[in-house]
Parts: sequence; structure tokens; C-alpha cells
Amino acid sequence: MDVAMALIHTQFILSGVAGGFLHSLIDRKLDAGEVARYISASAILSNFMTPLVLIFVPSIPEGAGVGIGFGLGYGVFRICQFADRYIDKNLKPFEGPEHD
Repeated sequence: MDVAMALIHTQFILSGVAGGFLHSLIDRKLDAGEVARYISASAILSNFMTPLVLIFVPSIPEGAGVGIGFGLGYGVFRICQFADRYIDKNLKPFEGPEHD
């Protein structure tokens, strides 16, 4: 149980959710389902990626982790849109046979 709790960083989760929420306020073309998915994706991304950024770039102070989490949460919209376009473009031929 202690190992699982060590993987949860509440500061990074909250800052990622704040970034995702701010971007959802700016982008008015989203419906409620998309906003919920993007905010949950921003929480997960900032929870797991911010510690990795802090480990691999030692020149960044640890106090800047909240800002990094916010930036990742804010940018998760663009990451998901890029992935949707990339997956749709590359996987269209593999959708399966069409039946008459």
C-alpha cells in the first residue's frame, strides 16, 4: 500500500487538473464528455510525467514541478488532438471489411 501511495503526487495532479480546466474554459468547442476526458488525462499525465521530467532534467528545481504539471495539463489537449489525428490517419485502412 505504501508503494502505491508513493506514486500519487497530489500537487502534480491538482496542478494538471487546473491546467486542463483552464484550457477547457478557453476552448469553447468542447462538450462535457470531452472536458471530463481531457481533465482526467491531464491529471494522469501530470502525475506520472512531472516526476520523470524532474528526474531527467536535474537543473530544474523541485519547486517548479507544480508549474510543469500545470503546463502538461494545459497542453494535454494538443497532445490528444495530435494523437487522434495520427491514429485516425494511420489506422483508417485497418478498420475491417465493409459488408453490403
